[in-house]
Amino acid sequence: MLLSLLLLLISFSIFHKAFAASPAFDQVLISDKEISNQRNDWVQTYGNDSTHLRSDYTNLLAVDYHSDGKTLDATFWLASNLEDASIYSQPLKKIRYGMLIAIVSLPQNSGYNGANYNFYIEEVNGKWSEYLYQLSSTGTHALIESKINYTESFGGPTVGPGYVKLRLDLNSIKSPSLYGLSFYTAESFKSSEVRDFTSWVAVPPPTIDILTHPENIVIRQGEKHLIPAEIDTPFSNNVTSITFDNGTDFISNGVSVSTQRIRPPLFKVEVSPQSPVGLYTVPFMA
Repeated sequence: MLLSLLLLLISFSIFHKAFAASPAFDQVLISDKEISNQRNDWVQTYGNDSTHLRSDYTNLLAVDYHSDGKTLDATFWLASNLEDASIYSQPLKKIRYGMLIAIVSLPQNSGYNGANYNFYIEEVNGKWSEYLYQLSSTGTHALIESKINYTESFGGPTVGPGYVKLRLDLNSIKSPSLYGLSFYTAESFKSSEVRDFTSWVAVPPPTIDILTHPENIVIRQGEKHLIPAEIDTPFSNNVTSITFDNGTDFISNGVSVSTQRIRPPLFKVEVSPQSPVGLYTVPFMA
């Protein structure tokens, strides 16, 4: 009885970022915190002049998306109102809203590297067109579908005050059961272009379990332990960071947990002599 009073039982639980489900899933939000390039932080995809670029029309604040298993619907939330006609009166200006699709393997970085398809709508001189391309690892691409110079919504993309809606027919990319998504905006003028990408998200969400060795971790007050663990998910090799609710460390009632290694995870657990005896659950995000 005395021994049990001196022991602390610690368990780990994992929270993961909102990933889509398959074949159908409810609305998921990618917030501005998960957009890889924050406000006024753009990727120069070609050229070196951004004088007429980086407008609020392509400043991506958030994206939400959902699917019924047949179509994928996404809403891009923007910093400015696209219904303002002044954006269309600029010659040599192009605006694009799109999504990259990677089949099965989830790319490590944002951008085109690792994507298999590129689906987007593009505005040139006041007219919108829709394109779906298959991408090759060689750097080339092949057109699958296009709808050119439309002026009214045809049940797919719609442009409204501060938002753009895209609809992708999943049958056009062979209805994959596993895929990754990265949403982006692009703005080009003459021979220069900038883009804003979100992070990659997985469809469906990986089933994530955290396995510690031993399964039940019992630590005495005043002790320090290194705890090996495994993240059991098909995307475990894609885990690049582990953080806790309050930053790089978990601290509660004198119990401190920090990450010593990402793959496979290794946690350092320190318990002060004054820590209350009890069960501690350590939530973290991978």
